[in-house]
Order: sequence, then C-alpha cells, then structure tokens
Amino acid sequence: MGILKSKEFAGDSKLEACAVSDPAHVMPGSMGPHVGKIQAALMGVGGQNIEAGEIAQTLYGPSTVLAVRNFKRSHNILNYAGRIDDIVGKKTIRALDEALASSPGPAPVPVPPIPPPPPAKPGVFIVHDVRLFGWKPSGDVLEVNGDTPLRWVIDNVISRGKANNGNLVLKIMAHGLPGFVQCAMGRFQHPTLAASVVDPNKGNLYIGPGKGGICRTDLTDLAALKGHVKTIEFHSCLVARIGPCFEANGHVCYDGNEFCYKLAQATGAHVRASIHLQYYWAGGGPNNGMHFGTWNGRVFNWAPEGNIEGIEDYPYKEVNGPPPPGSDPL
Repeated sequence: MGILKSKEFAGDSKLEACAVSDPAHVMPGSMGPHVGKIQAALMGVGGQNIEAGEIAQTLYGPSTVLAVRNFKRSHNILNYAGRIDDIVGKKTIRALDEALASSPGPAPVPVPPIPPPPPAKPGVFIVHDVRLFGWKPSGDVLEVNGDTPLRWVIDNVISRGKANNGNLVLKIMAHGLPGFVQCAMGRFQHPTLAASVVDPNKGNLYIGPGKGGICRTDLTDLAALKGHVKTIEFHSCLVARIGPCFEANGHVCYDGNEFCYKLAQATGAHVRASIHLQYYWAGGGPNNGMHFGTWNGRVFNWAPEGNIEGIEDYPYKEVNGPPPPGSDPL
C-alpha cells in the first residue's frame, strides 16, 4: 500500500516513489501525467498560476518551477543546504498530498431554488355608494348609503381581506370632491353638500342623507384595514385634487394629496385616485351593472410609504353613456 493518501496522488507509481525516495524526485523538464497531477495540486490547494501551454503538455516548465518555489516558500520546505530549490522531492510531494487530503474539495454546485409560484390574482371587493345612481355593479359588492356606519364597511373589507390573505383590491365607487369621498358615514359631515339626495329621474325619489363620507378625519378607523388590503382605488371624481376647483361647483374642498398619502400610510396599501372628473356607465339592468370602463384624465398612485410612485394620464373626455367597446367591468 502506498504512502500517499489523497485520491489525486495515491496509486501513482512515480509520485509514490517520489514520496519515499529523493532520488525519484521530479525535476524541471519532466513531462507526463504525474507532472499534470502536481500542476493541478499547485493550482488547486496551492493557489498558484501555471501557464496553459505547460498544462497542456504536462511539462515541468518555468511557470511550474515558479509555482513549486512559491509553494515551498509558503510551507518552509528547504533542501539540505537550507535553501528553496526547484525539485519536487519527499517533503514537497508529501506536503501537497496532505493539503489535497485535507481539502474539502470543490464546493458542491448549489441546486437552483424552486421559483416561487406566480402571485395569485387579487380578490376584488367593490363598495358602491347608492348616491352614485346606477345599477349595482357586478362582482362582490357592498352597497352603502350616507347613513351606513363606516365600521360596517371596514368589517366587510377585513373579512374579504382575510379570505384573500391580504391580496385584495378595494374599489370604492362614489361621488367625490378633493380630499372627500361621499361613501358611507364617517366622522365628518361635509358642510356644503346637500342634506339629502334625491333622484330627479325617478320623481325626486329620496335616496338618503347627503353629507356623510370619508376623509382625513377617518384615518384612525381606516387603519384597521392594514394587512387586509393591497390596493385602494377611488373610482370617484377629483379625490386626489388639492383645494377648490371649478369642477366642484362651489363645494368646500380639501387637500386630496394629504388624504391619499396618509391613507396609504395608515393602511399599508397602495392608493389610486384621480384629480379629474370621472364618467361611468350607469348600467343596463340587474344583470348588467354599472362600471367606469376606463379612467378619465390624470391618476396618481401612492405607495404604502406615502410617496407618489406613479402618475398615469388617460384621455380626458366629458362623456356619459354606454361602456366603451372592449372595456372591462370593474
């Protein structure tokens, strides 16, 4: 049985002989597979550089000599005269063999991780305030009025959010003003909206109280949505606008940017709202509900941290009527 222990050197007759007898040493000018094994060891565990031509010929040439000398110097391998020479003898081959035997070898190639499944399609929950006249939208819809407690809306959103593991888009369809959404009954009563809402197309049929809605005063309540909703979209006019504008017909207006970015921060959700009027199709019957079709004008997107993460510009048109061809319902 040979003296060498590494799988790279063990059993090679020339290297085994070199390990037990200095006269069998390997010298500059030597060629053969045993030289190639020494070169591989010098480059591997020895960390040395050897020219490609010498490796191809398994030739103990000048760059191999330099690699041997560097290895000896790092391991303090001296000849009988106390010097570093060019010969691979007993001490050198045994030191290389020991380094090979104790080396962990090349690191295993990591198995590529299994890619995560594509994100599930988010659930969609629509809150439709009936003061926005029209047929009930299709899909999962909660219809509310000006006397519907905001807490009821929040509890319904939370239940849908839990069912979708927080991957939920909340779409609020309601009349809007800058910084105010006429949806349900929040803490604040808008001072200039009508006290009651009637439908002139139905003989002034009473719809409900008109002043209720949500704005910055409701942020502490809306914070309960955190972790349950991914995106909040206001399919309402002017919500993102800052301050009075001629489209608001003289109504009191607030800071829509403040409301939207603070809502994003409070809920940890993305918030989407427009600074322009929005037009929608009122629907064609109980099985053909209302929808907006497409956004109108400029739309802002707020990130959960409260910063504006994107601005989208759509054609601005003052239209009403049937849905645009090919448009998708909400």
